[in-house]
Amino acid sequence: ELVVKHKGKTEIFEQAGSSSFGSQYSAFYADCKHELRKLTSGHRLCLVYNLVKTSLGLRPMAADNSSLLKRLKAASSQWGQQFDGKKLVLMTEHLYTPAGIKNGKGSAKYKGDDAAVVELLELAIEKGADIEYDHGTVSLSETGYGEEDGYGRWGGG
Repeated sequence: ELVVKHKGKTEIFEQAGSSSFGSQYSAFYADCKHELRKLTSGHRLCLVYNLVKTSLGLRPMAADNSSLLKRLKAASSQWGQQFDGKKLVLMTEHLYTPAGIKNGKGSAKYKGDDAAVVELLELAIEKGADIEYDHGTVSLSETGYGEEDGYGRWGGG
């Protein structure tokens, strides 16, 4: 097991593979305290790299979503208590093909802000929020009759 601590929170990552030939990797910022727990069987090889940003520009930072996750969990709990069968629909920023959605997994099937929203939902579910989500297709069609405008032209009314 790998134990990583950051900003007063602890995450434990199970590192045992399902195969004798399996391998795992982990990446985290240098300011995270970490510990590899005692190996009970098999072998372990650890390669440690320090990645250093040398170019100018913004430095990548881990997002602190803790307050947003708390609000999302509280909102889902409140909504669950008052649930009347209606669903909430969130339109995505990007268009997706049915094949792309079918063949993708988790947030990897989404792009840009859509992926960030799905990652947040997945993290909230992992942290205990009572949320379910799925991808659907919304379409709009209109039917009707044209109306004559008095000048021999037809248009929608």
